[in-house]
Amino acid sequence: MIFEKMSKSKRNGVDPLDVLERNGVDMTRLQLLDSAAPRQAINWEESDQKGLRKWLDRVAWIVSAYVDERKNAIENGAETPINSKLEESLRENYNFFVRNTSMCLEVLNLHNTALARLQGFTNALRKMDPSLFRSSPEAERCVYALITMMQVYTPYCAAEMWAALHSVPPIRASVSSSSLLDEVPWPQVDPDCDIDFILTV
Repeated sequence: MIFEKMSKSKRNGVDPLDVLERNGVDMTRLQLLDSAAPRQAINWEESDQKGLRKWLDRVAWIVSAYVDERKNAIENGAETPINSKLEESLRENYNFFVRNTSMCLEVLNLHNTALARLQGFTNALRKMDPSLFRSSPEAERCVYALITMMQVYTPYCAAEMWAALHSVPPIRASVSSSSLLDEVPWPQVDPDCDIDFILTV
């Protein structure tokens, strides 16, 4: 596929209002931020949405699994025993993806790379046994962090998922009680987590 610069004379422009009406605000915003880093040229292609929609579907599945498992634990007392090794693995995942996503957004200004980190976070949670959501504090922390960070890309979708998370009682007492996602603090890495440093000489 050959991309050309949009031009009135070539009549190859894309009307932003048409795109917003067809795809919605969240999907348009997500595609813009995924297509290129700030101040770089964007090669606009409608087919890019397929992978992004799949990612949103995977996140929605995780939120739905969390809500279902928490309801099951509360209604039936079906809590899963906490496995310390799994908790440590989830804690490492949390710190790795929160640190890398925050670094890409706040320091490097690489929004598309940060999105790739969130997609990696999503894939890691999808591989997890959903029954862990019944009683695992670290699994819950991961889901809440994912939705909090995802609001940068899809604020309306993330707000709906946040409301879904708040439809069931949380495991951790430290979970934000705010029903408004934009009032929730950004996830922070644990002070004692391992951090990799690369020194170039």
